[in-house]
Amino acid sequence: QRAIIQSAFPTLRTPKRSEADAQGQRFAIALGCIDPATVLPCMRSKTRNEVLLALTQATEQVVEPVNRVHWRPIVDGLVIPEEPRSLFERHAFNQVPLIVGSNKDEGWGNFITRSFPTGVSVAQYESWIASEFGDDGAEVLSAYPPGAYASPMEAMARVVGDGQFTCEARRLARLVQHTGEPVFLYSYEYQIDELALDHVSHGVESNIIFGNNYVPPMFAAHALDDSDLALFKAMSQYWTTFAALGNPNREPTQLTRWPAFNRPNERGRGPDFSLIFADTIRGAERPHSTNCDFWEDRFLRPMTLDVPASMH
Repeated sequence: QRAIIQSAFPTLRTPKRSEADAQGQRFAIALGCIDPATVLPCMRSKTRNEVLLALTQATEQVVEPVNRVHWRPIVDGLVIPEEPRSLFERHAFNQVPLIVGSNKDEGWGNFITRSFPTGVSVAQYESWIASEFGDDGAEVLSAYPPGAYASPMEAMARVVGDGQFTCEARRLARLVQHTGEPVFLYSYEYQIDELALDHVSHGVESNIIFGNNYVPPMFAAHALDDSDLALFKAMSQYWTTFAALGNPNREPTQLTRWPAFNRPNERGRGPDFSLIFADTIRGAERPHSTNCDFWEDRFLRPMTLDVPASMH
């Protein structure tokens, strides 16, 4: 009946059936199941630990790990018949009201530090751009030069945050809004320095939405204070009202009104309207529009998984 998508990227390029088949073969071999006639009962006979340890599970990071795997959705021609982005573009999907958004600094934190635990140099940043984006590397580097940011790590985080999260949220909002379904776009910018100093990284909004304290190992310990709880009360009201009504606004309310997203006209006029969740809740038109215009014509893989973003 409705959908809420937080910091996801269903419009990026999805792995193919052939890649999944190859990984499945590696998995079967690692389990010792090599006879095609008995491969399924052989695999089903294995213990939980044998299954979990057969192939080394990768973590999401900006440099693709060697000999590690991600298990994730694929375009198999059946469950997912085509690239999701193509389906969205053709309006061939379950059309329902949508909330979609991202956090201000999605790329900051574990995605980078898992690959560069001691920091990122200019040379490492430029090498990563070249390997991740291939023929598009020079244009990405020109759009995100390291000298324009406080550090190469900040530049890398902005590339990941814009190209994988924020601008794909805008793309999805535009595609769904074009069907006539109401869409509500947001940017989560509420900062808790104990979690990430001067940044609002991936995943931090979920605790606020559900009113949960932050605990290790995913986050530093942080008990919700009065300011946090005020934002929890507001966001949970938007979310639950949307779940009930298909619209996050209800009357009467003391909350900031959240207008539905409207895509600019063909001349680029009008709003990409987003609600900003920060120390105060406010509206903003066309947030991040310059950076997102740069990514608009590109169709990339995720930057935090096991192959370069430029790989088709």
